[in-house]
Amino acid sequence: GAVFYGDKNLTDLNMSDVDLTKVHNIKAWFIGDNNLSKVNFNNTTFPETFDNLPTNKITNVNISGAKNVPASILKAYV
Repeated sequence: GAVFYGDKNLTDLNMSDVDLTKVHNIKAWFIGDNNLSKVNFNNTTFPETFDNLPTNKITNVNISGAKNVPASILKAYV
């Protein structure tokens, strides 16, 4: 399912030390979370297909030690 789908109150998220490699259907997790601006992915391992993160509003991203970081998150990082 869509874990954080449409949560307009979500502004920051700590996903540090999470292994997401076995998670399926992650595409809809962040749809509608337009106020999400800070994400901590420290030591997170991503699946091969992780997208739909609203990176246009993210101003603070931590990806230290993260693995398989998707291009969309790298774009938000730089």
